[in-house]
Amino acid sequence: MDTEQIVNDVVRRVLARLTGPKAPSAPPAPALPAPAPSSPAPASSAPASSVSGGPKRFISAAEVAERAATGRPVVLAPAERLTPLAWDYVRDHKVRLAEPSPFGVRLVDTPAPATLTKPIGIVLWGAGDPVLAVLTALARAGLELRRYEQAGCWTRDGVAMMKDVVDGDVRGGVFLVPTAPAAMVLANKFRGIRAVQGNGPDGVAEGIAQLDANVVVVEHARRSFYEIRNVIDTFATLPRSGAPDAALAEAIATLEGRP
Repeated sequence: MDTEQIVNDVVRRVLARLTGPKAPSAPPAPALPAPAPSSPAPASSAPASSVSGGPKRFISAAEVAERAATGRPVVLAPAERLTPLAWDYVRDHKVRLAEPSPFGVRLVDTPAPATLTKPIGIVLWGAGDPVLAVLTALARAGLELRRYEQAGCWTRDGVAMMKDVVDGDVRGGVFLVPTAPAAMVLANKFRGIRAVQGNGPDGVAEGIAQLDANVVVVEHARRSFYEIRNVIDTFATLPRSGAPDAALAEAIATLEGRP
């Protein structure tokens, strides 16, 4: 077989292999079933968070008057707070207040008018016209204030005020200062004084309930006219128990008795 024949024979074999019947291919993999549509997550049965942890809503005197026009008690939601002018309206018009309870609504005691109590002592440090305007507004609303400014130094004036607090000559004392730390330390070093910082009416109310607080320190440089007035009004009008929590009172007495 010559070379040409050999070449032709190789070409025929290659062509036969390329054009011959194909080997059976592997069966295709079975298709995966389509995923079932996801069902929506069931709604949570947990109750919504309480509104008391959210922002407070302040009720004006005008809104109190509108609600009281029905002749029924004015029901306050847990997050609702009365402005000082609203409290004035409640007292002046003998409006009955109520709050929600598991059994419907519960009447709320209205603080007694401040004019029927002893005065509130006031010590000023670095206070300008806005703070003086707050004191003027409180006095016009019937709150009796006693300013301590004879010594010409807020620390000495503060000592004089706290002595009157302990002796019962004033209902309580208020430091109106730019920042609280110095006044807080001074006040709580004085035997018989239980001072709290007046960041808001709720904190003052807790201080009175837990400590029977008799002095409040208010940072006038960081509080608005309304906030300062609301804190002092709350401090002046809330009833006092006459003594802090028993265990706390014992601890305070022990510490105050140390040399």
